Amino acid sequence: MEHMGKACNQPQDVCLTFNGAAKTLSKHGIAKEISKEEAHKVLDRCVELGLVQLGDNVQNRVNWICNGCGCCCEAILAYKRLGYNPGIYSNFKPIMVKENCNGCGICVKKCLVEAITILSDENGKKYLVDYERCFGCGVCARNCNKDTILMVRREELMFTPKDSFERGVLMAIDVGKLQNLLFDNQYLWTHKMLQRFIGIILNLGPVRRRMANQQFKSKFMTYARKLKLRRDKKIKGSIV
Repeated sequence: MEHMGKACNQPQDVCLTFNGAAKTLSKHGIAKEISKEEAHKVLDRCVELGLVQLGDNVQNRVNWICNGCGCCCEAILAYKRLGYNPGIYSNFKPIMVKENCNGCGICVKKCLVEAITILSDENGKKYLVDYERCFGCGVCARNCNKDTILMVRREELMFTPKDSFERGVLMAIDVGKLQNLLFDNQYLWTHKMLQRFIGIILNLGPVRRRMANQQFKSKFMTYARKLKLRRDKKIKGSIV
């Protein structure tokens, strides 16, 4: 946004990297190394400014935490401009405690994705949360001085992959492109043939897919299938 002359006045030196990403970026002078205490101060500063934390979606060895605004952060801009996605959210959502509300409207101003609206009736102002837009960042609750907004755990929890490898496999499975992850060279006819072959197997019914998997004994395919089943069981268990 700065290159386009549209940057806001929010700080730019607030996005954090960790582990391998931090080592690589600091080695090449793209980022600077800071202590844990300094990182905590960055997070505290961003919370005070009303920025939202977007983290690496893995359980182990998190590589980054971005602290963005609603007008310059590319992830939030894409979320708003390309269409709100109800499948993207944290495991928490805001609940309004109406009797505590004084109608100040700060939650509407602070919401980065315009998920809170005001309706006025004979009883006064009424605030509504559009859960199709809200991804549970918690900025509204942080900035409410009257404890009107509480962040509660969602009934349907999102599954968090163990690491970036597991995340890549799950993303490929979800969009039906696991074959492209396995064979990614679009210029080799052998890769194209194998992509079609794996694609056909993945679209088979569970019994035929198991039979095919037993015949060519692919450890990767077996792992991918077990990974998806484990993820589905965890989500189902969380819902119950």
